[in-house]
Amino acid sequence: MYDKIKKLNKDKKGLVGIGTLIIFIAMVIVAAVAAGVLINTSQSLQEQARATGEETIRSVSSGVEVNAVKAQTNDNAKMTTFQTVISTYPGSDGINLDETVIQITTKNAMVHVTSENFTVDKIENVSKTSNELLGPGDTTQITLDNSSIGADIVLERGDEASITFIPPEGFDTYYGINVPAVLRNNTWYEM
Repeated sequence: MYDKIKKLNKDKKGLVGIGTLIIFIAMVIVAAVAAGVLINTSQSLQEQARATGEETIRSVSSGVEVNAVKAQTNDNAKMTTFQTVISTYPGSDGINLDETVIQITTKNAMVHVTSENFTVDKIENVSKTSNELLGPGDTTQITLDNSSIGADIVLERGDEASITFIPPEGFDTYYGINVPAVLRNNTWYEM
């Protein structure tokens, strides 16, 4: 009888060992699956962080620099044509002028001008791009005229106004305009 009990205990030890091995293998599989999920999640988060960082750098470093603004008076000594010379800030990506909006604010009106309503002429084309693209190092002249704007933007003696460039990416650029107190007919003025 003692031999039967001894034999029975040996068999139980074998069953306990196999059960422990199965639990251990299951734990290893669960740990491997969890590790795979963590690795995929960390790679996804890393890619998202990189994309967000690049987008932030573009939005902080991209913008239009206003180099000069001049305006021409009409026969009544009122300013109705504006020319703005712009370039990109150093380190800025190119800016698509077709998607750029120019906001003109006067004491009487606020007008949003799109690319259909202004003309673009490259002064310096360092990036060798088309007129619609303001590449790094390029200098461009934008002409705004009442006849093409579709609104009556008129500045008289002593008026104040502003031009704001709103590019598709990057920050907005504000430029204040103070009209001289004395204006002559059909004359260009630096603003």
